[in-house]
Amino acid sequence: MKKVFAGLLSLMSFVVITGASADQFGIGPNVPGQPLRPGHPVPPIGPLYPERPLPPERPLPPERPGWGESVELQFGDRHFSGSGTIFLRRELNAQHPYLRLEEFKLDSVRLIAKSKMGRGQAELTVDNRTQDRRTVGGDPRDFFSPLPYTFDNVELTNFDWMSEGPWQIHLNGEIKVRSVIVQLSRREMRPPLPPNPPLPPRLTLIEIGSDKVEKFIQDSETFAARQPAVAEIIIEGRDEKVDILEAVVVFGNGEHRRLWELEGTVRQGESRRARLETLRNVDRVMITATSPQAFGSRGRYAVLLGVVR
Repeated sequence: MKKVFAGLLSLMSFVVITGASADQFGIGPNVPGQPLRPGHPVPPIGPLYPERPLPPERPLPPERPGWGESVELQFGDRHFSGSGTIFLRRELNAQHPYLRLEEFKLDSVRLIAKSKMGRGQAELTVDNRTQDRRTVGGDPRDFFSPLPYTFDNVELTNFDWMSEGPWQIHLNGEIKVRSVIVQLSRREMRPPLPPNPPLPPRLTLIEIGSDKVEKFIQDSETFAARQPAVAEIIIEGRDEKVDILEAVVVFGNGEHRRLWELEGTVRQGESRRARLETLRNVDRVMITATSPQAFGSRGRYAVLLGVVR
């Protein structure tokens, strides 16, 4: 017993003299960077692999039109002089190549444009058949201005549900086109037809008179109509060239209205049309015209009414 006590006393004296700590003898807690000691918890360690940066997000594909969407075509104030045509299918394929046009039908277009004299004409055709025709407004003072308010918004509606064949806008006059907004809808979402859909009204053309006008002299003529249910008024060129200086319609209630759409030059085989907003009772049409050519025969024109029967 004395020998054991003497041994412990010698060991304690050695520890005090050498300044050794308990850690040197493996009796303290585990320390990072040191060998693990049995019976003590493992210290926390960092991640085995450093965090990697996330890959950059892929750009989203362009949005495809849904069941009914508008697609805009930019033309950058393109100038059309005389007669010109906008090929809508070609422009859609060029500016929006992700579109599958065979899945869509054409509902309508909105033409953002202006004409120099305010009398330009825009006509929408589908499969070479006329669907709608409107006048493109404008002012000569604003024709070269880039300001948005100088442009007219012309709505053209397609009445052909199949929308097969080429889609075209035919322009006539000095016209600048900024853009065209095309309204599309998927063919699968076409609303069901009623059991017996009513047929659209058919127009019957009635000629109410013609006139062979004098050269360089304003020739005024009044054409009696007295026709109900008139949808549009047409001036058709018959011989040579005629300048229509003024066109006025008098309705059955005595209202007078000037028809700007009919005014301008009309040649043989050409026509100018003024569509009425509703079916009206037309009493008479008054035309002032002249033949501008110096040589050849005098110009002749005819006035026709599109009547719903």
